[in-house]
Amino acid sequence: MGGIIDSGVCLRTWDWSETSQTSLIFFREIGMLRVLAKGSRRQSSPFSGGLEAVTAAEGRVFPKRAGGLSTLASWDLDERFEAPRRTLTGFSDACYMTEVVSRVITELDPHPGLYDALMTGLRIAGSGEHAVVRLQWAALVEGGHQPDLDGQPGEPLAAGGRVFAFSPLYGRVIAPKEHVGGEVWRVREATVIYLRALNDPSVSPDQSPITMARARKFLDACLTYTLGVELRAGTSISRRPETGNVAPDQ
Repeated sequence: MGGIIDSGVCLRTWDWSETSQTSLIFFREIGMLRVLAKGSRRQSSPFSGGLEAVTAAEGRVFPKRAGGLSTLASWDLDERFEAPRRTLTGFSDACYMTEVVSRVITELDPHPGLYDALMTGLRIAGSGEHAVVRLQWAALVEGGHQPDLDGQPGEPLAAGGRVFAFSPLYGRVIAPKEHVGGEVWRVREATVIYLRALNDPSVSPDQSPITMARARKFLDACLTYTLGVELRAGTSISRRPETGNVAPDQ
């Protein structure tokens, strides 16, 4: 029959005609593709009743490597993620995660690690910030923009604990007296320790709701800065000011 068979997650869909759809699908081994699914809206079609965002399936695709729409020949549904469909928070988290993926990677650029993180996140969307944080972290790592959080903290915060200075321009923690251009963000020590532990499963950092919420806010700011565009699905996250020294995790 030809084509490539691969597991994929449908990120978005658009109506193409009365019987067909176009879709943005993130495949595990192929990467992200924009596809045309002819006849997908017909009841008797090889598309499990049509394409729907935030579902996973085994698809047969004919990639078009010179640009344009690839052809999706079949879509055999494996998983219809229930968590995003149960609560508004789960739906919001799923929208945010799929938008992050669609923004961070380019077409036909495989990222199995990010695919696995997305699958995990969609299964537990709405259950807490940790699923979203792990997806954000995987997106930055896979996209080559992992924040360098090695460094020494500076002055203590008035409310206790210590604070790190982070330069989004250089993507790293800077020394307390180091002079760099651009913004400097203040990030709590607990947030840094929590994020460092994402690369080391043997570490058990503070996973309190407030620490994870601050981590999510910090990583969202990193993604916004890196991509140069605000993530629409993340507009409910309190944004950093455009100028001045700020603390994205405050």
